[in-house]
Amino acid sequence: MADPATEYWTFRPSYPIRESWEWSTQVLRCRSRTQRIARRALPRMIIQHEYVMEREDAYRAALIAANQQKVFLPLWQDGFRGKRSDLLDTPDHAIPAGDNSIYTQSLASLRFEVDKPLMIEDDDEYYEIRTAGFISWIESNAHINLSSGLTRDFANAVLTPLVEASVDFQITKQSGRYVTAKAVFVSTDSPAMTLGTLDQIAGPVFDTYRDETLINRRSAAPSKDRHWTEFDVIDNKVGTFEKYRKFDYEASKAEVDWFILQYEDLARIKVWLQGTRGKQKGFWVPTFNSDIVPVSGLGGSVITIQYCGYAKYQETGHIVMIDQAGAYHAREVLASVELSDTEEQLQLDSALPANPVDVISQLRWMRFDTDKIELNFGSPGIGFDITDPMLASATVRAPIVEDVPGHEIQVAEPVGQDDELPRPRRKRTRKRTDFLLHIHRSGW
Repeated sequence: MADPATEYWTFRPSYPIRESWEWSTQVLRCRSRTQRIARRALPRMIIQHEYVMEREDAYRAALIAANQQKVFLPLWQDGFRGKRSDLLDTPDHAIPAGDNSIYTQSLASLRFEVDKPLMIEDDDEYYEIRTAGFISWIESNAHINLSSGLTRDFANAVLTPLVEASVDFQITKQSGRYVTAKAVFVSTDSPAMTLGTLDQIAGPVFDTYRDETLINRRSAAPSKDRHWTEFDVIDNKVGTFEKYRKFDYEASKAEVDWFILQYEDLARIKVWLQGTRGKQKGFWVPTFNSDIVPVSGLGGSVITIQYCGYAKYQETGHIVMIDQAGAYHAREVLASVELSDTEEQLQLDSALPANPVDVISQLRWMRFDTDKIELNFGSPGIGFDITDPMLASATVRAPIVEDVPGHEIQVAEPVGQDDELPRPRRKRTRKRTDFLLHIHRSGW
């Protein structure tokens, strides 16, 4: 077992800060379905920092990295302003010396943990390290009781959570008094990745369709959209190729970015991302394009649309109507038929409202294509002030891939935080080989 962290890595990085989450999911693809096994209950957190620092600080950082298995790393991107009062209309962030009771916005509690260290910092970059004695909630505020009182007055207190992480520090350029450097931190600190539940954050993060997430943000519109069909190709050595369809479903791949300005919104998305476990759990994603143009029938379950080849190529599927008020109405297409060279007809599972339409898009069941999700913080996300919203300026980026609606099997294995499950043993390998050899000997 690795030694616990004893040093505090308090070197302030420059922005942007990149935070990545990595899961470990095994995806088994069959002809008509997939099975996804989540091997890691919580993700590993990887944080990348860049620095411009004095030579003395760089030397001290190099010594710490070379001699410490783990350090306490401040999560600068998750700093919150502290308040002395629990009143919502009190923007006073001054904390007097000797005080050990601090209030902050409740979202901060998603990263602060009882008996875990935190950093209290002032405008002049003076800081003190304390342990959270207990955390309670009063309306939308979190009350954090520190292990001991502060030794001096803080004019503008900022609370920053600390996590245990291993560090890889590298000096990249030396010029005069200052050097540039970068560091990569890896943390499997489970409290740091246990972000609570959406019940602690007011409001849902996305819409739902058939009890699953429906992405309802145009900022998450897929980009670099690619579609293809997978085949096994056999060269018969006489000048032609034979192609056999590998799966009963088509494939598509896209990139999705969320640009987020408010920390409350980012906190909701973080909790939702944690629930997807990388590639393990699927969700519904509209194309946000005008894929289907209605001609008539809105307000009923049978609609006539402009010809787009739906009945010929798609036949059935799922669509979503986004009305001009911004509401999302998802439906299943049970059947489709060509009426003429210019029109088609779709039979839906229920009636669409007769609201003014913005777009009607295809709705695809997708999942993340990799077990790595990146969160890029472009500027300090320090809040909370009633007159100044919490600004995060973060971008969430991850590729997604189309999956098999209604056929996937999702399995979540209860595993430790740091370890992966061993690969399942392949059974009956010898028996199957003997059977094939027996057929070969028989003249096949």
